[in-house]
Amino acid sequence: MFVVLLAVAGVPTALSKLIAETAATGSKHFDSLYETADDFPGLYETIIDKLIREAKQHRTIVYAVPGSPTTGETTATLLRDKAAENGVELEIH
Repeated sequence: MFVVLLAVAGVPTALSKLIAETAATGSKHFDSLYETADDFPGLYETIIDKLIREAKQHRTIVYAVPGSPTTGETTATLLRDKAAENGVELEIH
């Protein structure tokens, strides 16, 4: 099981051209979770749980975030910890 955490500058929402073009390939986004979440800690935990499940099911996934995954990206920090706890390898680019 493997998660590749990739920073993609300028991809803030599902409306971006990149996400729209890759939607047909089965890509997913978390915009609807942001729109319905009660709070950020619960939102981030939900995102991380989904990523771990996807990694276990599909062996390799890519999780792209806007900007840098090591600066100001809470899910990247949480994913690093949760991946290790669940035996999922994490590679950050």
